Amino acid sequence: MSIRKKFLVCILGWLISFIIYIILLVCFSFLDNVLFFRACLISVIAGIFSVIIWLKFKGDHFEAILNYITCVLLLILFTIIGPTFIDRSVSYHMIFYAVDNGSINVSDMKDIYLDDMFQKRINDELKSGMIYKEDDNTYKPTLKAKLATYILKPIGTITNTTKEYDTFYKKIKNKNLKDNEHK
Repeated sequence: MSIRKKFLVCILGWLISFIIYIILLVCFSFLDNVLFFRACLISVIAGIFSVIIWLKFKGDHFEAILNYITCVLLLILFTIIGPTFIDRSVSYHMIFYAVDNGSINVSDMKDIYLDDMFQKRINDELKSGMIYKEDDNTYKPTLKAKLATYILKPIGTITNTTKEYDTFYKKIKNKNLKDNEHK
């Protein structure tokens, strides 16, 4: 098999494995176990499809093993920077909220998160250029935050890892409604 053909078959196998990974992740999202470990196991299973594709095109067995290892490592890397971060990251929840709502009000956030943890996150987001300070209590999302949200939030939706963010969003919206009723 020529190098070009090997490359194309390798990419085809990885794409099919990625599609299988997404399908399995969605199908097993009802499980209440740790997302990272579930996604890693699914990566190992989905990687098998890269080997099947490789062998269908008469690739040798040693290359099939290398292809499998590379595919699994890429899927695990995606697991870490995609669904796992989205599921566990307060920072992503903050930028998603800033983009969805147009801004973040510090007093709303303090009621949801501990002040120290929240202040660390605000400082991290300011340093990383995800938000900028508008006034004493309000921070707005930057273009960088919007781009990250438009890329990562759909991944979170597809992989069913935005449940924590959805709860977070509803809590802030409910708090705002209650605060406005009291005014």
